[in-house]
Amino acid sequence: MAPAELQFEVLTSRISQWLGSSCQVIGVGIDLVDVLAMTHLIESGGQMFIDDAWTPLEQQQALGDCRRLAGRWAIKEAVMKALGHGLGEISPLDIQTQSTKSGALVLELDRSAALAADSTGVSAWHISVAYDSSWAIGAAVAVRSGRKRRRKNER
Repeated sequence: MAPAELQFEVLTSRISQWLGSSCQVIGVGIDLVDVLAMTHLIESGGQMFIDDAWTPLEQQQALGDCRRLAGRWAIKEAVMKALGHGLGEISPLDIQTQSTKSGALVLELDRSAALAADSTGVSAWHISVAYDSSWAIGAAVAVRSGRKRRRKNER
């Protein structure tokens, strides 16, 4: 086993233990986004770029804040990585983050993202986003457990 594969096995084992014995980690993804670079992309691409990357609900909940959009983009990329796919294979519009009343984010998958999750046996997600002055980081852990994941059409 290559060193990187061994490190991944150790990481997923530790995350599974942390999440509890009823969960099996299927994939882990993490992504770091430069907020200033994302701001420039949003300004140069305009509404067309925004509409191609974030759902109407994500746009509404971000309140025009490029930092929040960058964080949600980081989660979308982290989810794709946890599924072992990339942009082009999964549409960013098929991965939606939604803020709960408490401020926590939940994940909803549709079409290409839901198919990828189903094909790998993902039944639940743990996601998180964090910020500092110039970076947004998103993390996603895909697990197989007794809990059912929310899909966009299952609200």
